[in-house]
Amino acid sequence: MCNGRSLDKTIRLKPGNWYYFTIIKIVTIPHDQDYFLMRDEHGYNHLVPSVYYSNYNLYPGKGVWCRLDRINCLGRLFFEPEHPFYKQGRTYQFTLLSVERVQPQNGGEAWTAIVSDIFGQKWQTMPFKGAMPGEQPPKINCLVKRIKKAHLYLEVKEGFAHPIQTV
Repeated sequence: MCNGRSLDKTIRLKPGNWYYFTIIKIVTIPHDQDYFLMRDEHGYNHLVPSVYYSNYNLYPGKGVWCRLDRINCLGRLFFEPEHPFYKQGRTYQFTLLSVERVQPQNGGEAWTAIVSDIFGQKWQTMPFKGAMPGEQPPKINCLVKRIKKAHLYLEVKEGFAHPIQTV
């Protein structure tokens, strides 16, 4: 969401690109939630909901890179602050907590892994097909497919004894 003035016609922000912001302050909108008021490199202010980013160590005065996720039909801009540890498109080791059976839409047998990240938060991976893993390793490798509202979307890459195919 931008401040009251309209964006300069020469400034073209594109979804998927990264932009640098400085956090100005935290504002509370009555009957809503807290937001980071961030100023971009062109001097425009934007609001980003703070509720999702409690583990990001964001505070007034700090600079942060944000990806423009999307622009809705009303022209509202949605930014995703850079995760302090995980990067989209990279593979990391996660602590394996459990493996659970899921019912895929196309039938068959599929599984999902429940893992823990560096902050101790639990995440469920995307379903994968194959036989139920026998001995489960303490850690597995997962590809960070996407990060949206600080939510990690993970795909199991390695760690079980059998090849895994994404559903």
